[in-house]
Amino acid sequence: MPITSQNPGSTRFGDAPVSDIQAAGMLMPGVVKPVIFTIEARLVQKSLGKLVDDDQRGLRHSIVQSIG
Repeated sequence: MPITSQNPGSTRFGDAPVSDIQAAGMLMPGVVKPVIFTIEARLVQKSLGKLVDDDQRGLRHSIVQSIG
């Protein structure tokens, strides 16, 4: 799912705000967008961070709202 720092204060349906930007490896506040896609593992160059438990719960809630 893509993460963006564009308009973090103005979330849309399905957006999941990231509260701990430092742990997520982000430089500024952002949201996870409700777009699900896959990418081949060989294309991933490195991990920038990890969503903390609260942000993971928020993301799960967002997914449930989006797909039921």
